[in-house]
Amino acid sequence: MEEWRLIDSGDLDPLMAQNFWEALAVAVDRGLSPNTVHLCRPSSYAVIVGYNQNLEKDVDLEFCRQNGIPVYRRIQGGGAMYHGPGELWYQFAFKHTSAIPKDLRQAFERILSATSIYVYKKLGLNVQYKPINDVVVFPSQKKIGACAAATVGDTWLFGGNLIMDLDFDRMVRIVKVPDEKFRDKLAKSIREWVTTLKLELGETPPLNKLKELLVEGISQTLGVKLKPSKPTKEELEIWENEVKPKHLSEEWLFPKRFKRLRPTEPGKVVKIAHKVRFAEVVYKAEKLVRVRAEVSGNILSDVEISGDFFMVPQEAVIELEQRLRGAKLDRESLTKLIEEFYREKGVYVIGINTNDLVEALVKVGYLAQSLP
Repeated sequence: MEEWRLIDSGDLDPLMAQNFWEALAVAVDRGLSPNTVHLCRPSSYAVIVGYNQNLEKDVDLEFCRQNGIPVYRRIQGGGAMYHGPGELWYQFAFKHTSAIPKDLRQAFERILSATSIYVYKKLGLNVQYKPINDVVVFPSQKKIGACAAATVGDTWLFGGNLIMDLDFDRMVRIVKVPDEKFRDKLAKSIREWVTTLKLELGETPPLNKLKELLVEGISQTLGVKLKPSKPTKEELEIWENEVKPKHLSEEWLFPKRFKRLRPTEPGKVVKIAHKVRFAEVVYKAEKLVRVRAEVSGNILSDVEISGDFFMVPQEAVIELEQRLRGAKLDRESLTKLIEEFYREKGVYVIGINTNDLVEALVKVGYLAQSLP
């Protein structure tokens, strides 16, 4: 039986709750620490956006500023969330293990089965895994948990949550929407789509009970022995000197790749020069992908790809954008280019497949060429 380390950090400020685990993963990757499970709870509220999201497109930053709500970016994909004390987070950092499948989809299912699904079933809920990375409760089929993934070198990071309670009103308010009518629809949709332990059970189980069940589920389902421990001096130094400064930087929160192309709105096209157009489209597959592009004739001069999809390694999306510059906007050429890139880089993509991305790129090309 493999022995893993268990760290319970209790309540942490949202920045550290979301990202200290990255410092643990760096230590694991450098051979300084063993495979680790980290438990924590955010001590206050914050907006956390996914690695591939364009913050200014997806979050109402002015509302967040006016209400003193911090906004951070995680290294995993997925969508923007309003996280807080009503959630208990479990976070894995590991490499060289037989306990978790190497296939990303199978790994999501395995980890969720050992954590959220195990705990909820022990509490009497009828829950199931819902691909790609969700847990739903029956018969309503409402979401009651999720999991995200990323890599640091050769080390995998998987993280999920037990949802005890949520501030639905604020969750709706932090999202950027075209108008208030759309926000009203979103509010109704979220309440029909997401639930919590408090809503399902009528009360929130004791935090210590949830932690006990998590440890039990991980140990029994994954077949690993969890040894209680504390963060090392090296991990705390990695946090203070490397990970924390990165996550507080302007460049991390507002990456330069989201600033190259001129602002516009989905479905809009702008003429820049003779045969040069700028356009933006939103394409909904399992997850959402937003493509903003500069198009010259039938050539993709520049492109920005964002959304709530997962791409691992997460930095691969930046390389893909670079590879797409100068590509012809036809399905065959784009499909060949993207598939070769995925094979070459060993990329896992969850939420959008190759055809989805090709369709989004062709769509932005058609839109750009629609303007005389």
